[in-house]
Amino acid sequence: MPLFTEAFFLAKKTKQAKPEGSVRDEKAQRKAIQQGIEKGIADYRKNHQAKVQSQDKKLKKAIKAAEAQQALYEEKLAHLTANLVASSSKANWLPWVLLGLSWAGFAVTYFIKNS
Repeated sequence: MPLFTEAFFLAKKTKQAKPEGSVRDEKAQRKAIQQGIEKGIADYRKNHQAKVQSQDKKLKKAIKAAEAQQALYEEKLAHLTANLVASSSKANWLPWVLLGLSWAGFAVTYFIKNS
C-alpha cells in the first residue's frame, strides 16, 4: 500500500494544472500522470532497495562483531579451563601426600609405643 500512496503523491506533485481544452490535452495529462506514477514507483523502488542494502550491511557488520566477540569469549574460556585443569592436577597430589604422611606418622608412633 505505501507504494501506491507514494506514487500517487508524486503523481499529484508532478501533475500540471488542467488547461481548458480538448481531448488531446486530457490524453497528455493522463500520460503525464502515468509517467509521474511510474517515476514515483521507480524512485520508491530505488530508495527502498538502497534502504534494504544499508540494513543488510548493518546486519552483516553486527553478525561479524558478534562472531568476533564469541571467538574471543571461547578463547578466554579455553585459556581459563586449561589453567584450571593444570592447577587442579598440581593440587591433586597434596591430599594424597598428606594422607600418606599421616599414616606413616601413625605407624611410627605405634611401633615406638609397642617396642
